[in-house]
Amino acid sequence: MTRIADAEARIRRELLQRSKRGESSHVSRVDFVLCEDFESVMIYVDTAEELDAACACFDLPAGAPFDPERLLQETTLVAERIH
Repeated sequence: MTRIADAEARIRRELLQRSKRGESSHVSRVDFVLCEDFESVMIYVDTAEELDAACACFDLPAGAPFDPERLLQETTLVAERIH
């Protein structure tokens, strides 16, 4: 089971690599999309330079509803710069 914290860590690593290549790592938008299995969620992160610059998947806890607004409030990826 992949947790949201694991997915965020993967995205941070991807954004850090972008920064090292001199590309934008400033997060301009975060989207959560429920996968077809209704148990997994994809996080898509846009930067100023690229839509869907990074993405990762995590599993919803058993019985938890898909609530993108709540997930957006809980994520630490919103509008931050990864160094």
